[in-house]
Amino acid sequence: MTFVIKNLEVSLGNIKEKNFNLERRYNWPEGQISNKIGIKQRHISNANQNTTTLAKTAVKKILKKNNLSKVKFIISVTNTPTRVFPSLAHEISSLISKSKNFMCMGINAGCTGYVDALYLADKLIKKNQDVLIVTADTYSKYIDINDKSIRPIFSDGASCTHLQFRKKNCWKIEKEFFQTESDTLEYLELKKQKINMNGPEVLSFAIRKVLKTINSLLNKKSNTLIFAHQAGKIVIKNILLKIKKNSILPTNYEKNGNLVSTSIPFLIKENFNLLKKNKLILISGFGVGLSHSHILIKKIN
Repeated sequence: MTFVIKNLEVSLGNIKEKNFNLERRYNWPEGQISNKIGIKQRHISNANQNTTTLAKTAVKKILKKNNLSKVKFIISVTNTPTRVFPSLAHEISSLISKSKNFMCMGINAGCTGYVDALYLADKLIKKNQDVLIVTADTYSKYIDINDKSIRPIFSDGASCTHLQFRKKNCWKIEKEFFQTESDTLEYLELKKQKINMNGPEVLSFAIRKVLKTINSLLNKKSNTLIFAHQAGKIVIKNILLKIKKNSILPTNYEKNGNLVSTSIPFLIKENFNLLKKNKLILISGFGVGLSHSHILIKKIN
């Protein structure tokens, strides 16, 4: 099928946490966090915010600008649901309409989730049937503040993407690639209400598998805009070393940290003008699983 992104909105944790707050807590020298992972600040949810409230805030921004009467499918993505069930998609359906019928689908995925949801939306979308993709994660609520290895990395945020079916001036999926590496579940997991991550293993996975796949999916004859998950400085710099020099790789991890499922949609929102100008776009997510998901979309005139 073919689709357009009608609108995309984001909601972030209210607390802007600068590096010096954590460096002072950990008794680290000034600049250590930025030098190591490239992140300068994070968005942390306050006591009154959670995955659901952040998601609803993003959806309400869409509701103010767009008529959602044609929405037939709601796909939600989160690793940190406020409720185990029903899904976040079910919660959002009541916000949009009290009487309309929706198909609600909840995906338990992290940094690949937005790519997975776009792929599913492309299979579901039909004429006069819109799709809403809602992402939301609040990792900070499940990370020990004294966990120096991962606390500086993650941010809290949500997004809402309104997709519409269209035959012209739209996007078509040209290629896709999905893979999960076996026996890696414990390298990044939420267990007993606590997130644990084996940083070296996750980094190794990204460099061994993800970078190779990104390069293989790039069109050798045409420029490609790459919206890649904002995992941090080391991974992004390695991607830059591997890709063609005429490819474009925007970043925003420096001021936003790792927003998990909202990482890619927020990057797209900040670079919407680039989305409109380019004809080939590779959208790449990688993380929890350990898995990686990629779709190459082409503009159809």
